[in-house]
Amino acid sequence: MPKIADLHFQLYLNNHNDANIIKRKFRNYVINDVNNYKRTTRVFFKSEKNITTNQNIFYLPLLDFTEQFKLFNDLFRQVVINILSKNNGLLLHGSSIIYHNKGIIFIGDEGAGKSTVRKLLSHFASLGDDTALIRKIGKEYFLFGSPFYQRTNMAYPPKKVHIAGIFLLKQSFGDMVQRLSFLKSIKAILANIFKSPINDNQKNEEKEIMINTIDLVNKVKLYKLYFTKTVSFWRIICYTLAFSKRLNIQNLIKRINPGALYKISTNMNWNLAFCSRDFLGQCEVINELSWEFEFNKLKKVKDIANLIIKTKIDSAHIQLIAKYRKTFGNNKNTCIIMIKNKDKFTIIDGNHHAIALYLLGNTRRTARITCLIGEENPTPNN
Repeated sequence: MPKIADLHFQLYLNNHNDANIIKRKFRNYVINDVNNYKRTTRVFFKSEKNITTNQNIFYLPLLDFTEQFKLFNDLFRQVVINILSKNNGLLLHGSSIIYHNKGIIFIGDEGAGKSTVRKLLSHFASLGDDTALIRKIGKEYFLFGSPFYQRTNMAYPPKKVHIAGIFLLKQSFGDMVQRLSFLKSIKAILANIFKSPINDNQKNEEKEIMINTIDLVNKVKLYKLYFTKTVSFWRIICYTLAFSKRLNIQNLIKRINPGALYKISTNMNWNLAFCSRDFLGQCEVINELSWEFEFNKLKKVKDIANLIIKTKIDSAHIQLIAKYRKTFGNNKNTCIIMIKNKDKFTIIDGNHHAIALYLLGNTRRTARITCLIGEENPTPNN
């Protein structure tokens, strides 16, 4: 009798050989004492082609476990997905790690980098490389170990940990973690949910999935992780988990230069982010005549910084940048205000700070780069 995500499944196997295979493959998930568990999902095997069900009783095709264990693994997972949706749970297409006894989940489309991130963070324990088992217990959501054989062809430890955050992956030219809005968080979860093809009541299942998703997003923070294929992104994740709770977005918005605000739409959604020097270097400064005149119409932070290093030009802009370079360091924090349009990031407040922080990378001093990113809210027609 396997116990998965604190849910109990009783398998009625056809012979001792199949039972031994289950005990070996799902070794840490098998419970022998079934008398204390009245609420169980029962699984039988019959000579049928498809999975059939009657409430919490499921009928799987008759299989030879010696030859067809992977097929059983996939079919049984469909049963678990079905039961999870009825018990405040979800199965996400994602990898995970345990950090400080909390779960961090990475989701994304095929090829987004879930396996890459998992390999780069292989020194941390994992509860799944392709699936993340989530379930609400009481008022909190937990990440559970998955017994299902995935890319690594192994069952993961049967642990249960609180979720620190869920990160939607996007490969990029630098590292940045941006908090997702409520609507984007819901879209990200729905796009990465494993759904069960068991059609016992499809409308109810879709309703349960939506209810579970909204509740999850209300209780667990979702972020978008822009990353390069190096472990450098981990530092940005640690900044996010450690410092994001300390910063008030409304207070940061109040600090935006009014002269910059009037140039942008008032229909903006603002979110907090942390980024790396390389990411900051690819951002553009706001298009102002004084910048165009002094820096030959260069817009990228990286290009302007390189021009300052190579030339001996002196100006009010360069003097201010030099002043900030002297004060930054030792993880002193500043906030750069940006506007995002598709995959383009434009700084509307903090040009001098951004260039100074980028130039700081040429020294041994470091800084935590915090950003406030605004995106125009979509109109109903979008």
